[in-house]
Amino acid sequence: MITKEQYIASLAHEVNVIKHLAEKVDATKLDYRPTEKQRSTLELLKYLGQVIHTGVSAYIAGSQDVYIELAKNQEQVTFENFISKMDEQISFAKDAIEKLTDEDMKKESTIWGSTAPLSVHLLHVLQNVTAYKMQLFLYIKASGNHGIGTSNVWGGRDMAPQA
Repeated sequence: MITKEQYIASLAHEVNVIKHLAEKVDATKLDYRPTEKQRSTLELLKYLGQVIHTGVSAYIAGSQDVYIELAKNQEQVTFENFISKMDEQISFAKDAIEKLTDEDMKKESTIWGSTAPLSVHLLHVLQNVTAYKMQLFLYIKASGNHGIGTSNVWGGRDMAPQA
């Protein structure tokens, strides 16, 4: 069983990788989108800049209405404040999750059609963050930054120079 501390550490790692990737975004390509109906890079950053806070809050409350209301805050996320928004989210998640008891983690709720204990719902936040991290990586590469690779998306660091 994963502990709250391990969960928070995993979430913090994903946030650190996302922040690293955000530094690789070419500000002149924020409007890049793979197809007409997909998010632009800026829209993806706006989503990532609020989804942890929104998801954790909604799952703790057991209400998708909380998610819908908080998701409106993504307009407060800009390219310029993205890193600080990610820092705020991990701080919020750490504080919120540390306060949860074992009984809280076992409490079941139904949200987005899925009935599960809070602990399982919170894993969905981590899964979403990981998935959208990969999407950000792919957007960055597809929009022209071919210098990033595996170490950037999984380790949150540039690859060591080749000898």
